[in-house]
Amino acid sequence: MSVILAHRRLSINLVLYLFLASIASITLFLLHFSKDACYEYVARLVVILLFILLGTILLVGAEDLVFAFLAIELQSLGLYILVALRRSSNISLEGALKYFILGSLASSLLALGFSLIYAFTGTTDIAKLAMLFSNTPRDELLLAPAIGIVLFMAGLFFKMGIAPFHF
Repeated sequence: MSVILAHRRLSINLVLYLFLASIASITLFLLHFSKDACYEYVARLVVILLFILLGTILLVGAEDLVFAFLAIELQSLGLYILVALRRSSNISLEGALKYFILGSLASSLLALGFSLIYAFTGTTDIAKLAMLFSNTPRDELLLAPAIGIVLFMAGLFFKMGIAPFHF
């Protein structure tokens, strides 16, 4: 029981430090950005960055696959808007459309991976999944949850832009 409480305290401290560091970096970025650019985008940029920050903080505290998926998608929506912030630029709009299509593909891979994991394990709780996979001998692991984990990782790598999924 004390391990769980220590984990929760660590998680709350991590979220707090992440929040404070993010607010500080957003403030420093905006101070620099507002000197060089016009003030038209500054208010929108603050709201979008806080939206992305909210998705990131929710992802840090996620204890369930469904909640983690929603947090990743919340963060992705802010990133799509951030790419298309300059609506007058065709390059920005083209990049946002391509990013949205690629993000939709990654989201479908994530959802398919999560559904395969849930279908064969019966739970979406991350702690229960960790115990289930750690207590099951390697020769008894089924192929479908392994494929689900691979699809989940591929979707996550697409979202994060990790090689070789960095298109």
